[in-house]
Parts: sequence; C-alpha cells; structure tokens
Amino acid sequence: MEDVVSHDQARLVRFLPSLTELTVWLRPHSDVNQTSPFMWLLHHQHDSVMVIVGPALKTLPGRVRLLNIQSDFRYNGHGMTRTIKLPGFHQLRSLTVAMEHLGDPNKIRFQRSDGSLVKGDPGKTSTPCLPSTLKSLHLISCTRSVFSLLCLLDSFLPGELHLTHVTLAFDMPTISAIIWCGASYKKLEPLSTKEQRWLRRLVSLAQKHLRVEFFTTSPLSLFITELNAVAHLSDDEIAIVAGEGLQSSECVARRRDGWFRARSPAESTLFLLHGVKHRQLFCSFIFDFTRWTDTVFFHGNSGPDFEMHTDATACDEQKSNT
Repeated sequence: MEDVVSHDQARLVRFLPSLTELTVWLRPHSDVNQTSPFMWLLHHQHDSVMVIVGPALKTLPGRVRLLNIQSDFRYNGHGMTRTIKLPGFHQLRSLTVAMEHLGDPNKIRFQRSDGSLVKGDPGKTSTPCLPSTLKSLHLISCTRSVFSLLCLLDSFLPGELHLTHVTLAFDMPTISAIIWCGASYKKLEPLSTKEQRWLRRLVSLAQKHLRVEFFTTSPLSLFITELNAVAHLSDDEIAIVAGEGLQSSECVARRRDGWFRARSPAESTLFLLHGVKHRQLFCSFIFDFTRWTDTVFFHGNSGPDFEMHTDATACDEQKSNT
C-alpha cells in the first residue's frame, strides 16, 4: 500500500473491519523538480510523511495494532530524510520501520491517546511522535545513532512507556556496526570507554524490563558479547582486529574463569605484533606473555652485534676443539 491509497483499496479496507495488521510501502520519489502534487504535499508537511491519508481511511489507524512500514533507498530525495508521523494510531502495539524515518532520536516523542506527550515539549510539527501504546519496536537499517535512542528510552521512568522489546538490525557486520556507532560521538575518548557506557545503559534498560536485541550481517555473532569484547580492547587492537575481518571475541584476552580482560600495555604491544596470527595462544588464560618476551626464539636476535658475537664465539669453540 502506497502513501496515496486508491479508492479500490479504501473500499477493500471497509470490507475488512477486523483488519489490525498493515504493511505500508512508501513510494519512491521520482519527480526531481518536486512539481507533482504528491511531492508538493510532502514539501509543505515539513518533510514529514503521513503514512495513511484520505478521508476513506480515517478510521483505520485507530484499529491497527501491527504496522510495518517499508521503503527503499529511492524514498529519500536529494539527501533529505523523510520522517514519519503516526497520528491516530492509539491501538498500535508493534512498529517495524527503517530507523532513519524516525529522524533525530533525541527529538522523538511518545504520545498518549489524548494527544498529550509522555515526556518533553511538543516541539515543531515535524517532530516524530510514536504512540505510547507501543510494546515492541523493530528498527531496520539502523543508523549509528542507535545508542542515542537507547539513551532516550532509558530516560523514561518505569511504567511511563509500554515498551518491552526493541530489536535493532544493522546492514553490516558486527564489528563495523560497533565502530560506526562509536564514530557518532564527537567526544574524544577510547572506543572501549564508550562500549562500557553502552553496556551500563543496556543493564539499566534490562532492569526496567525492556529487552534489547541486536542483529547484524555477521553469522553466529552475538552483538552484546562482541560489545563486551570490544570494551576490553585498546583502539589499536580494535583497528587491527577489524582490519583482519575478525570478531572481537576471537581476539580478546581471557581470565581464568573464561571471561574477558584488558591487556596490559606490554601485552597489547606484543599482541599487535604477533597476536592476530596466534590469537588462540594470545587469548588463552594460561598464556604468559613474559615467557614470550624473555625467549630469544620468539623475539629474534638483537641485530648485527648479536650476529658478530655469535660468529666469534663459534670460531673460538672451533679452535679449542682442534
């Protein structure tokens, strides 16, 4: 179903009084000069989109409980992101939508059935408002502002929202998604520090009975496990692990109980030189890096002087034997 619904579709909806699940397709922009009525309406709605329009469908939003909004890359025109508006969806329980259509996560508001906001000021008319009745929110093609959204959700007191389940899907591997999210913060600090803060945020949300799940294109990768691993790696270690296309959990050091730990600066230096090729050894809880550094076999000789000394010693030994 597109933004502008035909009369035939409206008639079909009237014959389905029990309709509670709906998929809406946002029509791609094809008019570059924005001269068609469809484009004109969008322009004068402050770049926000009413996903269901027309008087014939005015009663539909009030009974929809599951809404799935689909679009493709052509939907946004000239680098401008179109945000959605959901007025009248007072029975909505589940929403699936691309994250970019929610706009700035810090400006999202939750609206009660009487039109009042759960928290915050109404703001501009383009501010996206989600129904406070939502119990599950499924965001696809997530942007790097995921943790800003989770911060917003964590700012609500227990019971202010009905949300109990949020899924966040990225169109990229896990390690790439973690680094991408970290790049969204302007404050200069180690990526591991950001991850530690994000993990505390997830714990806080869990305490409020809000379950958060992450999905990426990486097979058999648990996002929170990888997040924990990255929180124990230095920025240089993260860079080399990502460059090799490895999971962070494959390359993090382990404690005797099997959980992750951060490496000392000396351990990290050694890992950057040899760890990726020998990660099973370097990540073992029984690995003692001092034995590696104290053994000539592993770190080589000391240069030309060492070679000259070795040659001289060999000659002396040969003379004594003769």
